[in-house]
Amino acid sequence: MTEETYNKIDLQQIFVKSYYSSLQVLKNKSILIVLLFMFINTIINYLFIFAFFRLIFGKVYTGNDNFNIYLYILTFLYLLSLIIGIFLFFLLLYGINNILKNKEFTILKGISYIYGNIWKIIKTFFLFLYTMFLPSLILLIVLFLYILYIYFGPGFSSDFLGAITNKNLLLLIPIFGLIFIFQYIYMMVIYIKLLPLPWLVLNEDIFGKKAISMSKEFTKGNFWTIFIYLLLIGILALVISGLLSSFSDILPNIISIILNNILFYIFSVYFFVYIYHIYKCLEQKNNIK
Repeated sequence: MTEETYNKIDLQQIFVKSYYSSLQVLKNKSILIVLLFMFINTIINYLFIFAFFRLIFGKVYTGNDNFNIYLYILTFLYLLSLIIGIFLFFLLLYGINNILKNKEFTILKGISYIYGNIWKIIKTFFLFLYTMFLPSLILLIVLFLYILYIYFGPGFSSDFLGAITNKNLLLLIPIFGLIFIFQYIYMMVIYIKLLPLPWLVLNEDIFGKKAISMSKEFTKGNFWTIFIYLLLIGILALVISGLLSSFSDILPNIISIILNNILFYIFSVYFFVYIYHIYKCLEQKNNIK
């Protein structure tokens, strides 16, 4: 199979290519194993959350003396499962990229690649998070300092309930709402600009600030086109989610959870393949090889 060509960013072309490419990806045994591990890791996360709330319940009503020890263990295991989830996520992207480029993909080969570039990948990942959340972080720090001023400034009272109902603090409620809206819009804008980032890391072997800069160059002049394509795939996801919810009402909870997660990961493969084809369109449009 030769390298695919794209005359322009065409919606029908991308949807059709993504469908057939997803079938190609899902036929790979290594991809199925990665998806299975992702599914198991998700179930483990659910169990950790369930155990956490049971632990809190036990602390409140039974006075469990080992509460702190159990809480630390659960927190550590939950964070470990999140790290494993991020690793599996990048392993999946590596596999999809190799399969769509007609290269061999095995789990050992993917682990070897990630291990060989682990610090570069971590650096790029945290730069991505930094770029996404910096404005909100600054605003939240300012608000936190303002709250401290109200608590410990002039007229400070040790009465917590009195302090929390302070009219100045109540004024912060709509401010937090505006911050949430601002953060959501800002994240959407940044996500679109950094959409090709993982594929640039995998295909161009670039990391960090250079990868982020090149990602912005790729999407320059195509913001609204990409936004509409993401909106359409989002609507498709909502339709599928609605159909699943209608079936979930007649199924036992455990079966419903398992079925929803399986279909979620299958659709995730389609979504990542969909983004890959948008990236290839942008690559050829920008004549960047």
